[in-house]
Amino acid sequence: MTYSHTEVRSLKIICFGDSLTRGISYVRRLRIIKENYPNSLAKLTESLPFVEILNKGVFNDNSDLLVSRIEKDVMSENPDIVLIEVGGNDCNFHWDEVDKNPEGDHEPIVPIECYLENVTQHNPFPFNSSATGSCQILQIHRR
Repeated sequence: MTYSHTEVRSLKIICFGDSLTRGISYVRRLRIIKENYPNSLAKLTESLPFVEILNKGVFNDNSDLLVSRIEKDVMSENPDIVLIEVGGNDCNFHWDEVDKNPEGDHEPIVPIECYLENVTQHNPFPFNSSATGSCQILQIHRR
């Protein structure tokens, strides 16, 4: 089945997250991976010309940083669907402190309470949420 752009309105999907979304790998050096999930999604939908996929992944992002760029990277694009992947960098540590005191208690860069607030409370739009692990799917309801 084929669709024409006049039969179906456009559908903008934003992939919003950290280096897993961006497509970054580290094996002796940083490199961008073309086989990231936004590109895979774009390939799956390439026969649907009304679907636009935007990759808004940023290397080393955490939920604090993600919240700070919602307006610029998501809301200003007026998307229909937002796929959010975040959490891996939130549980990272200040490794210089761990190195100085390996037996001490160490807080992750984003404490769990802040992470939970970031992914549940800092939403500038109403949404339906389907969360699995560190991946959350949001569907924006247009105002």
